[in-house]
Amino acid sequence: MLLSLLFASLTARAFDYVDLKKLVTDRDLRSVEETLPLLPESLRANVVLMHESRSLQAASPEKPRAILFNDDASMVVSYTSERRGGQRFEIMTYANDHFDVKTIQFVPGEPARIDEKPRNCFGCHGRTEDDLRPTWDPGLVWRGAFGAQDDAFDEFEDEAYAKISGAAYAPLKLAREEDRTLLESRPNLRLGLLLMRQQVGRVIRLAGPGLLKKLCAGPTKPLNIIPDLTRFLPSIYGDEFTQEFIVKEAPSLASTLAVLMEAGVDLDEVPLTAERQTSAVFDGSFPFRNLLFAELARRKGAAVKSTSLMESSLRFRRSPALEAVDRAGMALSENQIAALCQM
Repeated sequence: MLLSLLFASLTARAFDYVDLKKLVTDRDLRSVEETLPLLPESLRANVVLMHESRSLQAASPEKPRAILFNDDASMVVSYTSERRGGQRFEIMTYANDHFDVKTIQFVPGEPARIDEKPRNCFGCHGRTEDDLRPTWDPGLVWRGAFGAQDDAFDEFEDEAYAKISGAAYAPLKLAREEDRTLLESRPNLRLGLLLMRQQVGRVIRLAGPGLLKKLCAGPTKPLNIIPDLTRFLPSIYGDEFTQEFIVKEAPSLASTLAVLMEAGVDLDEVPLTAERQTSAVFDGSFPFRNLLFAELARRKGAAVKSTSLMESSLRFRRSPALEAVDRAGMALSENQIAALCQM
């Protein structure tokens, strides 16, 4: 009854870290396996599985690292049944343009140990606890994930996925065999897009006030003398990919990057990986730039007609799951960005 009342109270909002902490402490849960079936179905349905892991939580094809996220990715929870990093939830939350990390460690014979400032997470997720960030790739390739190439399974992934079993994975809403050629739920891409949208908020915070005005005005120095822009864009053209080439072929994105550099934002921490990974980078489709201006317009309260992310950014294959992400926050096309700057 208590659990039913708890879930009933969450119908109007996403299940978050406060709810997870309350669930574990109030019910004195003592393991990952005991906790998982009690999580909302929506959280157990948004699942990314890693058969390789560079995190503190180990992974293998038989015992993957599971990454669960709520519908807006304001909370991401990971765990593994491997020995290294096992019996622990690693949690990243997002609110007010800040990311935060926490852990819930299950220890035999003891109540769960909750750490809301786990310093061993800072190495991967940020230089300081005041400015953490996710490391998930917003592109179309996710090293070590099931569905690593555009959410599509190869033969190895399909065979390994079919063998995943055990109490640590049974509560998850995993893909059926007929759905695994291409994961229609697009979990890897959806997580990347949602986290990119949050990263936009973080970048706005780091850049400080007046960012929209600065972006519309452009950098104070000519683009062709701003150093190191080539580090932040794809190397798909080899030796031809020079500073002059970027300025000529991608001036809008180059201008955005230059303004952020002038505002003191470290571009190494800007989510540009999607642009790095696709030859569509020069077709005027820049997800980060589109989302950045859309969020700035929203915060300004500007009445700018938005465009579907599916149409204004990378040419993603459509799916109901991606369209749901689209409804959660639209992007701006280059024409709409120009209109915003004229207001």
